[in-house]
Amino acid sequence: IKTMSSQIHISRVESDEFTILASLSHPFIVKMCGATFDRRNSMVNLFMEYIHGSTLQELIDEQIQLNSWLAMHLLQQLLKIVEYLQSVGIMHEDIKADNIIVNESYGLRLIDFGLAQRTDQGE
Repeated sequence: IKTMSSQIHISRVESDEFTILASLSHPFIVKMCGATFDRRNSMVNLFMEYIHGSTLQELIDEQIQLNSWLAMHLLQQLLKIVEYLQSVGIMHEDIKADNIIVNESYGLRLIDFGLAQRTDQGE
């Protein structure tokens, strides 16, 4: 669960995260399952799908050696994500190893759209 405070009047970034995630549909991007607003605590809770795996950063920290095939496989998936986001006019703004989940089959999922912004360059 990602919890955001609305004491910043659900700031532009937080509001954008909700609307951006709700608009995306790609196999390599985390899916938002829903959201609730707790008026008592002025909190917005986003509910995301559970992704079993490790962050790319965790794999790097564990010094998992990537052979060239695996490195290319992960890079190709990441490039497909970036291409898709560009085609729908979204800049993630925070693509890093901590925001990439790698599952047991070495499939990627991009997470954390808290800094994402819409551009006017979508197709």
